Amino acid sequence: MGKIPMKRRLMLLISLFVLGTAMLSAQKVNLNYSKATLRTVLESITEQTGHTLAFSKEVVNLNDEVTVREQNAELSVVLQRLLAPRNIGYEIRDNKIYIFDQALAETQTGQPAPQQVNLTGRVTDENGEPVIGANISVLGTTTGTVTDYDGYYALTVPKGSTLRFSYIGYLDREYTITNQTELNVQLLEDTEMLDELVVVGYGV
Repeated sequence: MGKIPMKRRLMLLISLFVLGTAMLSAQKVNLNYSKATLRTVLESITEQTGHTLAFSKEVVNLNDEVTVREQNAELSVVLQRLLAPRNIGYEIRDNKIYIFDQALAETQTGQPAPQQVNLTGRVTDENGEPVIGANISVLGTTTGTVTDYDGYYALTVPKGSTLRFSYIGYLDREYTITNQTELNVQLLEDTEMLDELVVVGYGV
C-alpha cells in the first residue's frame, strides 16, 4: 500500500478534529407530535439540544396546537417551520432560544423583518468529495452551522444576507443569498497554507 502524502495526512487529522466540533454544532432534532401545544414541542427541542427557552408570556402565546413530524432535521429549519406561520420570530444566542412576537418587533424597530430563506446544499472539494465539518456563517451575525459526514448542511437565513464557507486548508468562498433554496459549494485547496502546515509538521 502506498504512503499517504503528508498534505493529505494533515487534512485527515484536521477533519477528525473538526468532526467532533461539527457533531456538537450541527444540531438536529427528531419530533413526532399530533395536536400538541407549541410549548410542548419547544420543550422537546430544548431537551434534545441543551438550549434553554427565553420568552415573555405576555407577548408570545405557546398554547397553539401543532402537528409536527421531523426526522434528523436541522434546528434552525424546524424553528422556522414552527414559528414563522404564527408570526413568531426567534434568535439562537448564548445557548438560548429567544422567541418573540414578530409584529411587535417590527413595530418597535420601524423596519419589517427580512424574508427568511430555508437553504440547503452540499460542500465538496475539487474531487467532489464531501468536506466534513466545513463552517457556514452568516456575515455580521452569530448565526451559522457546519456540514455533516456527507458534506450536507441546512440553514435558515435572511434574504440578502452573505454566507461565508470556510474550512482549514481551503480558500474561503462567499455568496449572497437571494431567492435560491439550494446552494452547492466547491472549496479549493489553499496550497500556500498547506505548505506552511507541512513545514510546521516537520519542524523545519
